[in-house]
Amino acid sequence: MNWKPYAASLAADVTHPGSDWWEPVRETPRHVLVERWFAPGGGGWQAVDGPADEEGWAGAAYANRTLVTKVGPRTRTRLPRSGS
Repeated sequence: MNWKPYAASLAADVTHPGSDWWEPVRETPRHVLVERWFAPGGGGWQAVDGPADEEGWAGAAYANRTLVTKVGPRTRTRLPRSGS
């Protein structure tokens, strides 16, 4: 995977070149830390396999958003309805 452009874009979104965070955000291969995650779907959580869709994997791993990596007994199995 050519992850460097995704990491550079994330760095530009969340920090600036003079920041102590610039280089770590730009140089950390986040996708190796999150190969699988869960996304809302079908009234609950659906497992997503990153390596099965590298573009989607890179888009998720280098986005400025939280990825759910574990679903268990204390996790809501049903997502709230819109407007709830």
